[in-house]
Amino acid sequence: MSNTRQQELLQWIENQLGSKQIVLTPLQGDASLRKFYRLNTSPSTILMDAAADLKNQEFLNATKLLQAHGLKTPKIFLHNVQLGLFQVEDFGDNLLFNHIEHLSIEDFLKQAIDMIIKIQKIPVAEMINPISFDATFIDRELNLFTEWFVDKYLELKLTVSQKTVVEETFVFIKEMLLSQPYLCMHRDFHSKNIMILPDESLGLLDFQDLMLGPVTYDLMSLLKDCYVTWPEDVIQNLLVYYYQAFGKNLNFNDFADFVFYFDITGLQRHLKVVGGFSKIYFTRNNAHYLQYFDRILDYIVRVTAKYSQLEKFYRMFTFEMIPRLFN
Repeated sequence: MSNTRQQELLQWIENQLGSKQIVLTPLQGDASLRKFYRLNTSPSTILMDAAADLKNQEFLNATKLLQAHGLKTPKIFLHNVQLGLFQVEDFGDNLLFNHIEHLSIEDFLKQAIDMIIKIQKIPVAEMINPISFDATFIDRELNLFTEWFVDKYLELKLTVSQKTVVEETFVFIKEMLLSQPYLCMHRDFHSKNIMILPDESLGLLDFQDLMLGPVTYDLMSLLKDCYVTWPEDVIQNLLVYYYQAFGKNLNFNDFADFVFYFDITGLQRHLKVVGGFSKIYFTRNNAHYLQYFDRILDYIVRVTAKYSQLEKFYRMFTFEMIPRLFN
């Protein structure tokens, strides 16, 4: 944080609180452009600097909406949408991300799935000008894979036949996403955006991107997390848990059909994420997220190997793209 920006933040919060004793302690942020600082208030609070974000009003709207439907999100104490500054409740540092070995991890993940279902039950009419995960949006996300991972990171110029395989695969993925029920979704529902609170309930972060999207998306983001690998038996148990609690009431033929859509939705997200992390590497000179490539690439290989509709892409990805990582 520059000295100039630090003074701006301090001046704003000191003026708001009427105190000259405020100390800002930087916290590690996420892949967004927002920055976070812990304040030495009593109790401690968080200052979110979202000046570079374009979704500050959406953050306010989403906070009100989620809280109205029983979701725990940080309370907002002070805010200035124009400046992109928010003083919010401090949920602590106890991320779900840090508890992969916890004896009760399956129970925590069930709680998280209950949160997803609450989000999905929010009436569309209560969402303010919701963005839809439509064909254009899906295309834009998938193009991150070709532009930033294939072209820039792998430095691979696709042949005509390779481009055809990619294009056909993207069309298939898009059709499978668009054919699912579309409900309210978080869009980034993973272990680094879920906090374990002192009473062992869960709190939710980074929810300003609420939108209408495929019903399997948030569940897939949680169970096929880019940052941690949950035990396979736990994943299978939780797929059944969600399906029995909510999924079977939707228009899937059966559990296997539901898992198919879950897998294809995961493929779209993981192709997008590997492209997005590549973009962060090149545009922000930030290599932090490259450490997660192995997990994400493994997800892509496993899903494309599983379904005959993806066989061409599987062969191209496995034998023509991945080897370039080791050249």
